[in-house]
Amino acid sequence: MFYYYKDLIRLRHEEELLTESDYQLLLEDEKVFAYLRTSEKEQWIVVANLSEDTVSTEDLTEYVSDKEDIKIANYKDRTGIKENLRPYEAFMMRIR
Repeated sequence: MFYYYKDLIRLRHEEELLTESDYQLLLEDEKVFAYLRTSEKEQWIVVANLSEDTVSTEDLTEYVSDKEDIKIANYKDRTGIKENLRPYEAFMMRIR
């Protein structure tokens, strides 16, 4: 957990997009929190499952093209948006 948060802090300092870009809330319910960060050059999606349940990502697939680039994830085998979210899973992905 310590190293994951350390990587999150590093990303926040290295990626201007995470602090200076447009923010669009996509999904906020009792289980999943998801939003887009968009600049002129790129777009990232941030997704977090806040529950102990496995949750579908079907509602989020429309925001992601074939160009998925996971920047950070707390489950190292996350490869894209199409897999269900595992309990307490979170990731950031470059999508444009």
